[in-house]
Amino acid sequence: MAEETKDRGLVEYLSRDGQSIKLSFDIVRKFYVTGRSEFVTEAEIVLYMGTCKARGLNPAKKDCYLVKYTKDDPAALIVSIDYFRSRAKAQDDCQGWKSGVIVKDVAGALVYRMGSFCLPDDTLLGGWFKARPANWT
Repeated sequence: MAEETKDRGLVEYLSRDGQSIKLSFDIVRKFYVTGRSEFVTEAEIVLYMGTCKARGLNPAKKDCYLVKYTKDDPAALIVSIDYFRSRAKAQDDCQGWKSGVIVKDVAGALVYRMGSFCLPDDTLLGGWFKARPANWT
């Protein structure tokens, strides 16, 4: 009976980086939940495991997170930016990208800055991102 519980909901697949991944309800609850694992429902774990398998995510590399802090709110499934960056870099037509922050400066002007630097008197409004694959107009 202990063996049945260990493999309950077992999902096996190859991640995009070629590693063999095995996930079960117990593995996810014990190792891959950020926050309060006791609040995560079985349905949320099934969704997490299904998303990981469908996208080839490797939770051990922190490609994705299952986050839940309160009993009444739904869990959040977050795919890391590093996963998306690695996917983009793997494309033959990737020429890189630029990103930054949008701030309102002390004079009230909207400024699009490279990177994530903000001055103490700036108000952070959001972010921006630009990318164009080779041969796209």
